Amino acid sequence: MDTAASNSPVAQVEKGVPAEDQPADAILFSRIFGITQLVFIICYFLFVDYGGADGGIGSVNTSYAFYSDVAMMIFIGFGFLMTFLAKYAHSSLGYTFMMTAVTIQFSILVQGFFHHLHAGDLFEGDVAKCVETAVVSVQADFDACAAVTALDDSTACAAVMGSVDDSVAVCTYRPQIGVEESCVAAVQDDCVLVPGVDCSVAQPHCAYTAADPASNVDEACATMPTTECVLVPGVDCSIDQPHCTYTAPVDSPAPIIIDVSNLIHALFASGAVMISFGAVLGRTSPSQLMVMALFVVSCFHFNEWIGAGELKAIDMGGSMFVHTFGCYFGLACSLMLHRGADTDEAQKDNTSRYDSNVTAMLGTVVLWILWPSFNAALAPTTDSQMRVVINTVLALSSSTTFAFMMSHMVGRGRFNMVHIQNATLAGGVAIGSSSDLVVGPGGAIFIGALSGMLSVYGFHHISPMLHEKLGLHDTCGVHNLHGLPGLLGGLCGAFTCAMASENVYGAEFSELFSEGRTAGTQWPYQIYALLVTLAFAICGGTICGITMRMMASGPAKPFRDDSHWTVEAGLPAP
Repeated sequence: MDTAASNSPVAQVEKGVPAEDQPADAILFSRIFGITQLVFIICYFLFVDYGGADGGIGSVNTSYAFYSDVAMMIFIGFGFLMTFLAKYAHSSLGYTFMMTAVTIQFSILVQGFFHHLHAGDLFEGDVAKCVETAVVSVQADFDACAAVTALDDSTACAAVMGSVDDSVAVCTYRPQIGVEESCVAAVQDDCVLVPGVDCSVAQPHCAYTAADPASNVDEACATMPTTECVLVPGVDCSIDQPHCTYTAPVDSPAPIIIDVSNLIHALFASGAVMISFGAVLGRTSPSQLMVMALFVVSCFHFNEWIGAGELKAIDMGGSMFVHTFGCYFGLACSLMLHRGADTDEAQKDNTSRYDSNVTAMLGTVVLWILWPSFNAALAPTTDSQMRVVINTVLALSSSTTFAFMMSHMVGRGRFNMVHIQNATLAGGVAIGSSSDLVVGPGGAIFIGALSGMLSVYGFHHISPMLHEKLGLHDTCGVHNLHGLPGLLGGLCGAFTCAMASENVYGAEFSELFSEGRTAGTQWPYQIYALLVTLAFAICGGTICGITMRMMASGPAKPFRDDSHWTVEAGLPAP
């Protein structure tokens, strides 16, 4: 028998894996994955449709290049950055691929859900009302709209006009949705006989018969016979048939309409998933990661709906909604999943090698080059895109130089590859919230410098302290690359909003902020959004971590590919 042929990858697949060698979660993963994909297929058939190709934001000609850049960041950048573990490269790249594919599908559905929820036609679609539609106006107009929002009156809605443009209504009347035309028999009360009283007076649908002893006729009150209610399309049947009730038709609610901007949003959600994944890298099974992805996406879009949709906070590059959220969700999950010291075997495998650091550095370089596209992908105008790209490049450059400087200082004359792989990217995280605001080139350089130093300090001092005091495991150091710079970015976004002048970059406040806000009214909402993000991340991560721990399906060999992957040539030596 040819031994080499029997040990080939094809032969191993054909022979299958003995039951005793299968991972503990083999059946559970198949069930979760299969049910999830079946639900996705049904939902996409029923609820999802294409958007129009109008050439604006979300069309291929304006957004696909950004989509490609962000996709490369997720698949190649984040994937290779997490290959620093010596024996976990297959898992890092494979799970990144798997989780991103699931996240894109699920995120589009969740985006549609919260879009309809924000528009008010999800649970209240059977109620006619006024809704706020204008973006450019002053606070007085929005107050006026709020005063008529409960009215079922299209004229009152249209009467609320914007101060900036008198031809634009701040309020728009939204009728009922999803109502089919119908003509049905009206529900009538039972005919009740009161002796000596003509019941037809109070109950027109009843016929009264007076008592006539001579003819042996008893007094009676009975329902009059009626004809069948017949619907003639477009005609109110209740006019000719008073016993019938007519319901006018109203268009059904639109399905979830998707374009390229929805795909970019889905990749942003994937970024949050990858950040959370980095906190628990090497300690989770595929089935646990599937559950984690579903939790992260749901909480991510819920938090984004509150922060960006309801609070109207500005976070163009995702310092708060992507990086801060993903980091603290992952850390809370890690704390619930495992704390304390690892086994000696796990500690030996939780290390990097010379070549694994090289592949991780490839991920860093890809992320560094494409980060401006991540921050600018959803900028609404070419002018704001220009500011985002320039500010991001300046912040990245500054964080890189200061990361090298700080690493050299804390290493007493030697650089640390972990610092260089991560802290050099901190500027892109920190500039996100204020990248399209009024930070200016000098401010971008300054924010990048602070983030680079803060990130190295986190790796050198804060992470060891959190592990010692709380038993917190943060495999990739996401707290230092995404958490601390994300908090800094959220605070810088609030500060730049507060410092905005009346006219900057040729733009009025109406083009920078929403709902007629000014610098003095916008910055508190930035702080509120940051606090809400932290609350959702920590609470959601805690629940997710407890759920994953209850599954009791973690890897038998942490930080090793051979726990869930077929490794033909064997794992590399330590």
